[in-house]
Parts: sequence; structure tokens; C-alpha cells
Amino acid sequence: MKIKIITSVFASILVTSLSGNAIAGSARGQLESVKVSAAGNGLVWFSLYPNETVYSRPDCAKEKRTYAIPDENSTIGKQQIALLVAAKDSGRTVAILGYDYCKKRSHSEDVEQIIME
Repeated sequence: MKIKIITSVFASILVTSLSGNAIAGSARGQLESVKVSAAGNGLVWFSLYPNETVYSRPDCAKEKRTYAIPDENSTIGKQQIALLVAAKDSGRTVAILGYDYCKKRSHSEDVEQIIME
């Protein structure tokens, strides 16, 4: 019982200490869509369903449930896209952590991490 309480307290402290980074732009839920621009620039962005949990977002992120892959041509960008496709196909929940800025798509936050749960 004592270990369980200590573990719960440690987890609470960890979440609180990480919340400064996570609150900058984080969300959790199922993917509504994954899109690729037809304009020839290869832009990839995705949206969560409207009822999913979106925490704090930067002011530039006018589309509150939409995120952009910062560099779709990099190895990491390709891995993020593959993870999105797998999550969408399987209906699995994803957790999103953003960079707290909107460089790739002016009204959607750039993604730092995607975690398939």
C-alpha cells in the first residue's frame, strides 16, 4: 500500500513538472483525418475529432484540433506520418505534443511528438 501511494505521488509530481511543456500544445484522442496538400508542397496535417481532449494551444493555432508535420521529408516526419496512418487505420488513440508555434501551417501547431496509445 505504501509503495502504491509513493508511486501515485511520484506520478503526480512528474505530470506537474512536465505540464509546462505539455500545456504549450497537447491533445489526446482519435484522428478524424490525415491530409496531404495537393499544391505540390507535400504539406501533411491532421485533425482530431471535435469531442477529443485538447489542452492549451499557442495563439497562432486558430484550428484548435489541427496539427502540422513540421518536416514531412525528414526521417522523423515520415515516421510521424506512418504512425498517424497506423493510428487512423486501427482507430487507436494518439497523444500529441506540439512545439508551441505554427511555422509549417500558419494556423495549425507544429507537432513535436505523436504517441500511439
